[in-house]
Formats: sequence, structure tokens, C-alpha cells
Amino acid sequence: MILFSSFRLLGAESKPASAADYSNQGNSFYNAADYSKAESYFKKALELQDLSHPDDPIEAATVLNNLAAVYRAQAAWAKAEPLYDQSVKMLEKYGGTEHPTLVGPLIGLALLRYDQGSYDEAERIDRRALKIQERVMEAPVKTAEVKNTLAAILFAQGRFPEAESLADTIMSLQPNRPGELDSQLAHAWNLRGRIALMNSRYAEAERCFNESVTRFEKTAGPDHPSTAAGWNNLAKVRAELHDWKAAEALYGKSIASLKRHYGPVHPSIAAGLTNLATVYKSQKHFDQAKKLYLESLDIDKHFAGPKSPQAARDYNNLGLIAWDKHHTEEAERYLRQALRLDEETIGSSHPDTGIVCANLADLYRRTRRFVEAEPLYRRAIEIRERDFGSEDQILGDLLAGYTEVLRSNKQYGEAAQAELHATRIRVRRAILSEKRQDG
Repeated sequence: MILFSSFRLLGAESKPASAADYSNQGNSFYNAADYSKAESYFKKALELQDLSHPDDPIEAATVLNNLAAVYRAQAAWAKAEPLYDQSVKMLEKYGGTEHPTLVGPLIGLALLRYDQGSYDEAERIDRRALKIQERVMEAPVKTAEVKNTLAAILFAQGRFPEAESLADTIMSLQPNRPGELDSQLAHAWNLRGRIALMNSRYAEAERCFNESVTRFEKTAGPDHPSTAAGWNNLAKVRAELHDWKAAEALYGKSIASLKRHYGPVHPSIAAGLTNLATVYKSQKHFDQAKKLYLESLDIDKHFAGPKSPQAARDYNNLGLIAWDKHHTEEAERYLRQALRLDEETIGSSHPDTGIVCANLADLYRRTRRFVEAEPLYRRAIEIRERDFGSEDQILGDLLAGYTEVLRSNKQYGEAAQAELHATRIRVRRAILSEKRQDG
């Protein structure tokens, strides 16, 4: 998140003398991901403020917002939230509920709720920020920041077309100065890459991620959490292409960078460990993979709580590892826990919920528990077709499993329809593959 500030920037050797000076030094350290020093300077800036009757409410609210951003970056959510709230209330009191400076702390609050997995509340807060920002002319950077935040929230909710549409509007913004939008464009390219990856468009995804990393390296530096996130996403592409060596190297590079900034325990590190574990799992290094999944679960439970989408993801992965090791009862227990958490936190129709339904349905099918498998397959198919269309390859795999279940349950008419749909997808994919080879 870009911090909003009404102050001039200081050189690296300047000696702070006022709250504004301390705040600007804090901004410099924040942007360099040196959160310890940033926190120190923002605290010093606050010590020089009378928060009950500030001489400059906007300046005081800015410092509160910036300190909150430092805490949010470190996943210290309990420290960040009251500061964001205080910043918003101060700006509302002195500037009104539609003042443009509210946009910064509202974005921060929205991102905080996003980090915590409260996507509906995050969307509500960010849409308020967007409504305010849309009245402001000649501010493309802040407009892009609000839209990038909303796009990330929509993506997390599985609303991929809406997210992609927002990314397109960010790409069309015109900067006031050359390069001022580079950081926000890096986020937009990253989102487009994630959407391409979700749709198995690997060459497009890699191109988008490379563009994102190049811009982050230019604006934030080669050893910055944003750049590390780009390496993580490039590793995902390599993993999908079964280039395990490259994927492992990129994940390792990303995790090492994140640990330098956050220490060994942080939600971003948990996500990286999960991705690296998946590489090990794909190579049948199950014990190594399980160790990393458990480490990720511990981190996610610490920050997001035991009842969170993050914990659900970890339980799903542990269930798949247990299944690979032929520990059927353990696999079922983990997957049922993942499904329960997803239904409670992100809802019964979210794409991630559909993935867990598919995994649990597959387990029941393979253990010949066809009656239990049928409704889970039906849910997974409905969600997958809604989000990825009727010709999706994974949808075809789900339909093939569903066909077997329906036949075993003596529902021959429905089985024939499902098989026909699966065959149509398979034939279409084969034709497209031949055309690509001929081209």
C-alpha cells in the first residue's frame, strides 16, 4: 500500500526536527520494507502530536495511518486496527465523511480485513474509498491503488471477471508524471497473471508476472516483499509446467527474501511454504511436504485464527498428503475440516470451497462411498462451470468422476449426460492441442 502523506520527503541524512520530518523518514523506511525503523520514526512523530486536539488533523491522521500500515505489513493486526479506526474518526471529525484524505486509511482497513479473510467487509470498506476517490480529479495513483485493492478482494471472492475488468481500467489510467503509476501497474499485471494462471494460460501468466516483477524491481527494489511475491507467482507457473527445479529455486528465493523482512513467522511466508510443499508433493516427497504444510498451518492459525480460509487451505493440503500416503481416515478428517471452515468463512459457493468438495468427492468415489460422493461432485461441478465455463479441462475431469458415481448409484440417464459433456470437453481439448502443434 502506498502511504498518503502531505509532507516533503527528506534525504537519507536529514535529521528530523518535527512530526512531519519524523513521518517522512518513517515513510522512507517503510517503502524500503525496513519496518522496525519505520515504526520507530512514526512513533516519534506521534509523540509530537496532541491527538486529542491536533493543530493539523490531517497530519496527525496521516501518522496514525502510516504506523497502522507498518503493523499491518507485519501482520500485527490487533495493533493496526485501532490506529486505522482512530485515523478515520479524526478525519471524519475535522474534514467530514467524504474528505479525500479518508481514502488512505479506508484502503488500509480494507486490506486489513482482506488479510483476515473477511472479504465482504473488506469490499464494503474499499467501495466507500472508491466512491470518495472517484470525486477527486488528477489523482491517478490513488485511484489505481483503490481499484487494485478492490480487484484483489474480488479475486479472493472468486469474482474473476470483475477483478480482471478493474485491472483493465487501471491499465488505462494516464499518469500525471512519467513512471508514477509503475508500482500500481505492477500490482495490476500481477493480478492479470493470477487470472491467466487460474485459467491454465501459462505463457500469458508468465508474461504478466515477468512484467510485474520488472516494475516492482524498478520501483521497490530487487529485495522487497512485493518483488518476492512476484518470484512466488513465477514459481507457480514453473510448477504447473512441471519444471520442479526452477519452481523450487524461485520459491526458495522468495521465502528467503520474505524472512529477511518479516522474520520466520508471517502469513506471506506461510503461503510460500505451502507452495513449496506442493512442489515436494508433486515429486512424491510426502514427508517433506507434510512438514511444510504443518508449519504453514501453525503460522496461519497464529495470525488468521483456527477458523479462517487460510487454515482451511492448510487442512485441504494435509488431506491430500494423507491420501497420497494411503491414510484414508486421516485424509477424510482433514478434508471435512477444510470444507467446514470454508463453508463458515467464505461460503458454500466459493471456488476454494468447490476445490475441497471435489477432493472429498474423489476420496469417497475411490473408496466406493458413491452415495456420499454424489452431492459433493454436483456442488464442485456447479461451482467450476460457473467460474470457468462449460469447456474447462478440470470440469471435464470432475464430470468423468461424477459419471462413475452416477452409474454406481444406478442413475443411468444422468450418467450418460455427464459422460457426453466430459467427452465433448476431451475432444475439444484434443482438437485445440492439435491445432497448436500444427501452428
